[in-house]
Amino acid sequence: MKSLNNNIFSLSLVATFAVLAIASGSQKLAVAFVAGESNDAGWASVLISDKITYALAWDDVSSVITKRFEIEMISKESGYIRTKWKYNWTTNGHESKEYRVRVTIKMSEQRKKIDINAEAEKLIRGVWVKGSDTQLLETTKKDIAGLV
Repeated sequence: MKSLNNNIFSLSLVATFAVLAIASGSQKLAVAFVAGESNDAGWASVLISDKITYALAWDDVSSVITKRFEIEMISKESGYIRTKWKYNWTTNGHESKEYRVRVTIKMSEQRKKIDINAEAEKLIRGVWVKGSDTQLLETTKKDIAGLV
């Protein structure tokens, strides 16, 4: 029952953000935010070609991420990158201090897959609501897939 209540709550949050995005007028946000702490919408995977070494894949992925974000944590040995929160992520030409995103990269132990997470948080009435940004996820996935 708790899971059902969480799903209903998450769906109502998504509907709320869709209405807010439409109604906000001059502060339009792209409907790329999906609310919910434990949703799968924020994750995507890219397979690493057998022709590419881990070292090359790591260098390419870290280069793509550092072009857009500051790094908070990085470990080549464990295949992990997490960026700092970016508060001025642009959506429809509007920069908002009430919306922030960050990217997490996890490379599988077998070095054959890259998992990408695009976290997002929206500030509502002084509280950060957790979710993901599907636009950032798709952009990052395409950028990485083009390299590995």
